[in-house]
Amino acid sequence: KNNSFDKVICINGLHVFRNPVLALKEIKRVLKKGGYVISATFCYGDVRAMGFKIFLLLSGWFWISGGIPPYLRQFDICSLLSIFQQAGFK
Repeated sequence: KNNSFDKVICINGLHVFRNPVLALKEIKRVLKKGGYVISATFCYGDVRAMGFKIFLLLSGWFWISGGIPPYLRQFDICSLLSIFQQAGFK
């Protein structure tokens, strides 16, 4: 139902959604005006994330074996903010 929730929590989801902008638009639809989205997802951009980058490069093998979706994404801060803006969040 529209405008149902004060807060929506999405933990480790945005990077595995086929269309994260569409998912965020759905979150926005069910969120009450003035509500909050709490989201945690992987971001890269520094040396600590190098292991995750390698993991993503190798994920093709995991996908073939049935473990990881082929549309797994990685975000940096700018691209993560961009999908929120595309979904209509400020």
